[in-house]
Amino acid sequence: MAELVVVGPEPSQRWQRSLEPGVAASIGRSPAPGVWAVPWNSMISRLPAVEIKLVDSHLLVKCLEASRNSLRFRDELVREARLDPGEAFWIGTTSFRFVEVSSSTPAPAEVRVFADDELKTLATQDVSVQIEALAQIPQLVIDCQTDQQLAEGLVSLLLKTVTRADAVAVVSPQVPGESTESDEWRLVHWDSRAGNVASFVPSRQLIASALKNGQSVLHIWGESVEEEGFTLPDTHDWAFATPFQHGSLRGWCLYVSGFSSTKITMPQVLEKGGFSRDLRFTELLAQFFGATRQVRALEDFQTGLSRFFPPKIIQLLSEADIDSVLKPRESEIGVLFCDLRGFSRASEQQHAELGELLERVSAALEVMTRRIMEYDGVVSDFQGDSALGFWGWPTMPESGPLAACRAALAIQREFQERSAEIGSSLHGFRVGVGVAWGNAIAGRIGPEQIIKVGVFGPVVNLCARLEGMTKMMRVPILIDEVTARSVREELSSDEGRCRRLCCVQPAGMDQPLTVSELLPPESEETLSNEHIAIYEQALDAFLAGDWHQSLDLLGELPVRDRGKDFLMIHIAQHHYEPPPNWSGVVSLTSK
Repeated sequence: MAELVVVGPEPSQRWQRSLEPGVAASIGRSPAPGVWAVPWNSMISRLPAVEIKLVDSHLLVKCLEASRNSLRFRDELVREARLDPGEAFWIGTTSFRFVEVSSSTPAPAEVRVFADDELKTLATQDVSVQIEALAQIPQLVIDCQTDQQLAEGLVSLLLKTVTRADAVAVVSPQVPGESTESDEWRLVHWDSRAGNVASFVPSRQLIASALKNGQSVLHIWGESVEEEGFTLPDTHDWAFATPFQHGSLRGWCLYVSGFSSTKITMPQVLEKGGFSRDLRFTELLAQFFGATRQVRALEDFQTGLSRFFPPKIIQLLSEADIDSVLKPRESEIGVLFCDLRGFSRASEQQHAELGELLERVSAALEVMTRRIMEYDGVVSDFQGDSALGFWGWPTMPESGPLAACRAALAIQREFQERSAEIGSSLHGFRVGVGVAWGNAIAGRIGPEQIIKVGVFGPVVNLCARLEGMTKMMRVPILIDEVTARSVREELSSDEGRCRRLCCVQPAGMDQPLTVSELLPPESEETLSNEHIAIYEQALDAFLAGDWHQSLDLLGELPVRDRGKDFLMIHIAQHHYEPPPNWSGVVSLTSK
């Protein structure tokens, strides 16, 4: 009996075929009827490249016209060759050896690596059993909530469907996320048709070969195993390993093995009714569950991102290249800094109940975060009991600074409502909020391994200064001049209003700053529009140095207006007279 033994550069790149006298066969890279495929060799044409025929105990080899490459025979490049038994020709790094095998010679082992889409061509027989099994997958996916459950479901389904299999296993890396090309892997789950089997040891080399090639590998053990690269199991004479192709299951593999009552050869495997259908079905399972795991991983990733990014930005991150989206860039940025008030007093009162205090602070940060993202802002950072959010990256908000203003008003409104509720986690808590708009750099900041976004620039410092000034000016929300101009020109009075509070020179800053208070819509609980007009008249008198007129106007405002106190205290501290060379700017002595 004559055979052609084909061996590639890798241990798994090997197969052999029986040669029938006078019957021509073709060799190519892609499988097709009458074509013996060498899928790993890129130097061989996808179309039939070489024709071989056994004639009078010699192998005649001829390059077909479609092949532009020659073959190497006896150290020469030729288009035709006549091989004696034992001789070989080469195409690239793959050898094709012509051998004669006597009937007494032990059957050699056979390995087949199945290239992409090859099994689609081979598996052409009736697939009703597989279709019925595939119909069970949706419910299986719903039922499997853990990797262990997933492995158990896969093993059970394969044993029911691949009737020639005696044992099935799911293998994963010993360390999650690492490759298992080495021996560091573990059996997630396995099962056997024989209920009395106590253990099962898959071939490590076969699993490593499948993972290295990234393709299914089928091995048929021969009678002589001394020189084989794959360990012979005690009771099985064939096995195949199919790797999962998705990154979320990198290093995972399906392993199916069994025993054939009659000697099987690789040509039989490639015939209809052979292993091709079972291999194809196993690959479909691996692809489907890999994709399912990928979707779950994406859902978990998006769930994690949802704590920091609004839905619009998460959608952008899922549709575009994440590195491009996260790349830092300079643009006009709106910044909101929110700090919790009343935390120090609560710390003193609950020093023996730190767990409960932490829950209360977490609830406060949740309100800040939720409101920032409700208006499409990005949560950049948490600093103890404060949160930093920003707008203008990676996309510019349609309303400019107004989105940050709406978020600030929503935060203040929720704290005001829940702070008065006895038993509420926010009881006794208030907030101070600063909002500013200006040029900054936003995007991924820090090492490549961490997806952390932030904002950098003077506007961040200005925003923090504004939040700090809410304490001395006794108002909950302060905004800068650019933001105040947008509020006056574009924000509906049904959403919010603003009033100029003062012109100050913050410590450490070169330029004076006109700060304004952001107010909710007019109601019985808030200052009226008339009150705002009176205050701004008082401010104009204060700036002009007419402090007596300013005090008279401030006196017309309701007692609950704590914002007027800043001017009144300043006037009183200077004995009701402006200092010499008065410029209208109040110098702040602390940051």
